[in-house]
Amino acid sequence: MIEKEKRAKMEEQENEAKGIDLDLIKAWITCNTDAMLKHQELKEYMTKQVDQKNQLENEMLEEGDRMTEILIAKEKLDFEKEELEAAPEDQKDEGRIIEIDEQLKDMAMEINSITETLDMIEETLGFVQEKSNQATEEIESFDIESITPMNFNALDSIESAKATLKTFFGVVLDLNVYKRDLEQKCIE
Repeated sequence: MIEKEKRAKMEEQENEAKGIDLDLIKAWITCNTDAMLKHQELKEYMTKQVDQKNQLENEMLEEGDRMTEILIAKEKLDFEKEELEAAPEDQKDEGRIIEIDEQLKDMAMEINSITETLDMIEETLGFVQEKSNQATEEIESFDIESITPMNFNALDSIESAKATLKTFFGVVLDLNVYKRDLEQKCIE
């Protein structure tokens, strides 16, 4: 551990001697990496919202199909009941009329249930659409030009360019290791 600290101190002194601003590199990486990660997260979130929206729309279609089938069956039963009731008294099938009434009651309850389900799906779909719209606005407002290129004007030799790149990738690696360790701690 002491050897690692000595090496880090020597590299820091070498960087200072070559005019490399380590803090500037770290700040640039952190700022721009955060912006790109935020943009990527928004795109992934948007994809999830679209998938959820599609799923909800499919559920609505399925429920609508069920409703249509029940309404058609209800109409047939209503027609059959009217025919049975219009029959002469001595030919009326009271048992079948009672059976149809029970089926119609069950269908009415099922229609109410489907209507409630459709209302809930519609409400959820509205919420998902609102979240999707917000994500779209944020994605569209992201300006790729806000990610500024790093300024290398102070580089005056190949050695300073090599040292800057070495430092740059060292900082990137350190930040990635730090983020990975942080994620592991969060998971635990």
